[in-house]
Amino acid sequence: MPFQRSEVPAVRHIAYPFAGPFTTRKEATLATLTSHYGINGDVPFIDVTLGRDTPLFVDPYRIRLSATPTSFAVDAVQCMDTFFGTIGAAVLSTDPTCRKHAEALLGKFKEPRETHLGYAQNSINGHGGAEDIGAGIWSAMNEDIKALFTLGVLKHLEDLSMYVEDVAEDRTSDITSRIIFGPLADFTAEMIQRYPEFTGNGNVTVDVERQIWDSENWQWASRTITLPCVDGVPLMLVPKEWVGSSILMSSGRFFETTLLGFIQDERTSILTDGSLSFPTKKTLLRQKTPARGRDTNLAVTLRAYDGGIDLLKRHRSWVADRYKDSLLERGEAA
Repeated sequence: MPFQRSEVPAVRHIAYPFAGPFTTRKEATLATLTSHYGINGDVPFIDVTLGRDTPLFVDPYRIRLSATPTSFAVDAVQCMDTFFGTIGAAVLSTDPTCRKHAEALLGKFKEPRETHLGYAQNSINGHGGAEDIGAGIWSAMNEDIKALFTLGVLKHLEDLSMYVEDVAEDRTSDITSRIIFGPLADFTAEMIQRYPEFTGNGNVTVDVERQIWDSENWQWASRTITLPCVDGVPLMLVPKEWVGSSILMSSGRFFETTLLGFIQDERTSILTDGSLSFPTKKTLLRQKTPARGRDTNLAVTLRAYDGGIDLLKRHRSWVADRYKDSLLERGEAA
């Protein structure tokens, strides 16, 4: 086991904004949801820009760490965990029927366009389609990262982005939105009731049939939901605290904090005067040792586990602490 300087992966020279929703100068000149409906004051949902996607992302770990644990957040986490649990169990199963069912579930990630979030050019529908994305995730789970399931290290949906190629913030947001579409619809229904502007002054809602995840029966189902509608375009409302300008459990954040912190521990030595010598994170990044990437994330995670250290668990704890601190600083938590 490497010499341990600290149980917490401290960040040297690297800072990350954990702030959530933002509005650029250009976006400020475009019509927003609240300006269109004439809703004044602060609102609990993302005030998206109409007519274009807003570059924000639904973040599964933000949902799990939600500062206001509403029933919607509880239901959303239930959806995420039952879906991921179904897929994870199939990865470890030898039953062909179980495995075929899980693979089919992963092939139904059509982009939830109603949220109007993310990068349109990087959407699931725009790059290879839902089946290709699902097939890539299934392949990685059964090959490259299967060891993480076998060891019980990889447990949550938000962990995938650190180890699976092509699952960055945009794909994570799309996949998560699809899995929690039911709770999002329930939240939207409550907002329609709370704000009469959605149905007043000639504004209308629309009933649409959409795919949702049935967390009771662990399968996709169809449900009719009611959504606000602007110029014939349905809009799904998303809670503010579920969204950020980046995802918390990103591959880059894991690499530059927890993983490099572990590498520093491995390369720490005690000098003759009793002081510690170790490379800074800046030095490691400049030397590209180790090389940045998900292959490195996986290799170092497994190496650390062999030494009795669960890097993913350590990182989850570190991110949670940093995120909660940032919420307290902004007055968004009790």
